[in-house]
Amino acid sequence: LNSIGRQKTVAGISLVGGGLQVLGTFSLTAIPGVGMGGYVAGAVLSAAVELVLCLAAVMRGTGLRLELRNWLLAPGLAAALAGLNAGLLLRVFQNAGLKPLWASLASLLFALGQYLLVLWLLRKEK
Repeated sequence: LNSIGRQKTVAGISLVGGGLQVLGTFSLTAIPGVGMGGYVAGAVLSAAVELVLCLAAVMRGTGLRLELRNWLLAPGLAAALAGLNAGLLLRVFQNAGLKPLWASLASLLFALGQYLLVLWLLRKEK
């Protein structure tokens, strides 16, 4: 937002986010049994609100369109598949007697290849 001349917008969003964090921390940590979890919840909530407000301001200021498929769904699905398969493959390699370092490296290499392949398969042609 700073690069498109929206410094006042950034300042306002930061103030809103900070106020939400203080309010969330104050109200949630006062609940018995919540404790520090209330601080974390307040921080996550305020960061999420700031994210949405900043994204909306950038979209308004630049005419940018939100592409959930390319920015969130495809990378998220590719990462989930790669991570789950790498975890399973790591166990298979370790059960087969491969040393932990080599099993980890082989699983990581497989996960990277699978991540890139799934992203390539899910790409959206323009």
